Amino acid sequence: IDSGGMLKVKSKSPLNWSVCFSLESGMMTDWTYFGTNLVEHDCGPTLNLYRACTDNDRGGAFGTSFASRWNKIGLSNMSVSDVSVETAKEGLSMVTVSVHQVWRPRIPIVENEEDASVANVNEVGGIHWFGRDADSSSKTTEPSCSRVEDQSDDDKEVAIDVRTMYTISSHKIDVDYDVDLSSLRSVLSCKGKTDPSVPRLGMHMEMPATFDEAYWYGSGPHECYPDRKESGLMQTWRAKVEDFPVKYIVPSESGGKTDVRWAAISSSDCTLFCLPKESQTSFELFNVSPYSQSDVDAADHWSELKPSSSTHLYLDYRHMGVGGDDSWSPCIHEEYLIPPASYKFGYQLKPLPGNKAII
Repeated sequence: IDSGGMLKVKSKSPLNWSVCFSLESGMMTDWTYFGTNLVEHDCGPTLNLYRACTDNDRGGAFGTSFASRWNKIGLSNMSVSDVSVETAKEGLSMVTVSVHQVWRPRIPIVENEEDASVANVNEVGGIHWFGRDADSSSKTTEPSCSRVEDQSDDDKEVAIDVRTMYTISSHKIDVDYDVDLSSLRSVLSCKGKTDPSVPRLGMHMEMPATFDEAYWYGSGPHECYPDRKESGLMQTWRAKVEDFPVKYIVPSESGGKTDVRWAAISSSDCTLFCLPKESQTSFELFNVSPYSQSDVDAADHWSELKPSSSTHLYLDYRHMGVGGDDSWSPCIHEEYLIPPASYKFGYQLKPLPGNKAII
């Protein structure tokens, strides 16, 4: 621990690597491997629950869209508190860093779910489907919501418990998450219209923009999502990071690849291999982008977007479907939702010097 409130794990000679963590935030802020820093803007591997909203995410009315519910709690930018960082030495060549965080909304949760404007979401229709009865005593009932049967947590504080274990050795870092999303069940519910869901459950990491080439074994070559992937071919693929985003009329989440068994992202100096844990067999979604998620989410036109100074890496254990039965209601099929519950998942990050990916 240095005077700047950082925890630093480093190798002994002759190996040349080091990893730094902020004791204030619990974030990995630096990972240097043979002179190459793999982390940009102090944003090492961190839990990611959000995606830049698609048109279908905005489908709904009176605050019933998925996008409105996510933005109501500020899911894209939650505050981190109650941080603790602990270390332990495992044998002669391995160190574990255990980080505990609690994520909470930065903004007050507005209870009026019928006003999408409070969440700054432009919902795109469905009044005939979501129409309100003028007579509140109407006997019309809404469909039941199978995952929100227990309403006893209506008054429960929204607090996401996040426990991250980094197992650091000379040649790789294993990252394991234990995440409890159950406090989101009520606040993301839709009064029986659809089950609650987070858009993704995975990892985001910022890397230097020099990491500009990606390789993966999974679906391709075009974008594929869990409920839109039958046309993808399973094989090894290679593409430039700048070619991943799909330039739809309105910028949104795009370019993902499903069922990825391994992925690699390379610069001329270093390659980072990404592997799911043995029990997972594959990443449900892998994606990279030269644009930040927040910039894409805020833009109305592609001309407003400029590449950031980072390459953004996304490895998802789960990713919600994109739907498409219609574009005016939250119609994602139940099997492609991610219900707020407790989850355990992980992955392995393994750097190698030079461009070692072979296709």
